[in-house]
Amino acid sequence: MAVEFYPESVNEYFSFESSTFEKDKSRRSHNRYAVKKTIFEGTTELQLDYLFFQAKRKRKEMLVVLIPTISGVSALERSVARYFSNRGMDVIVPVAFETEIIFDENTVKYMDRGFLRPVAQTKLMVEELRAKTNYKKTFVLGASQGGIRTSMLLGYDLGFDKAYTFVAGGDFPKLYAETTVKSLIEFRKNHMNALGLTDVADYEKYLRDNLSFDPKVSCSKRKAKMKMLVATKDTSVPTSTQYSLWKACGEPDLIEVKGGHVKGVLKMYSKRKEVLKYFLEE
Repeated sequence: MAVEFYPESVNEYFSFESSTFEKDKSRRSHNRYAVKKTIFEGTTELQLDYLFFQAKRKRKEMLVVLIPTISGVSALERSVARYFSNRGMDVIVPVAFETEIIFDENTVKYMDRGFLRPVAQTKLMVEELRAKTNYKKTFVLGASQGGIRTSMLLGYDLGFDKAYTFVAGGDFPKLYAETTVKSLIEFRKNHMNALGLTDVADYEKYLRDNLSFDPKVSCSKRKAKMKMLVATKDTSVPTSTQYSLWKACGEPDLIEVKGGHVKGVLKMYSKRKEVLKYFLEE
């Protein structure tokens, strides 16, 4: 089965109309909206969802883009989003759009498309929000898959001022070959079966030869200031891939945590005050 549309650039994605903002919760410090936006991938319509925490009293005209983990928009993202909106900053949380994967000779193309979609999703929403509000600063952060996608975003001219990632890895071939995340182990097994491979080392080499997209390449082009947190005993996003991404990003400020993946992800909550301070520093 051929891939119907294989985009090479985020500029191949576009939207005709503004998003719909439906208020679903009101707090003393902010209104929360469920946002829906239709974008086009070739002739295919994709409906994308977001949560938007609009601060009522803006100390600063600032926008925070918070990219969720592989688990989606959980209590972690909602808590961190509320923290920033309580302090006068608007927060947009893109809900991940899942790309259907068919295991055949075109699987790597579906994977590449799946990596590019969140970049296009974030780009179009940020542009729309900036058209509504004259934000003086825009920040981006995320943990795990959210951190990986954050680093991917930095290679595009989206005008981010600062970024903060938690347990984000680069080198997708190595990550997919070595990860201990159950869903990705199943993915690896199915993909290897479709390719007729039995050795994980051969699978890693296949991905290295055929997969186009990698956060290391994107992050190497970054203009935004950046901080990264690495977990030294991570097997979900193997620690070696985290250091690999850190080097590719130009070795920005680094925080090392002794522990595994979950501990590293939860640091996005426990270090939220530190992240805010970093964002506000001149």
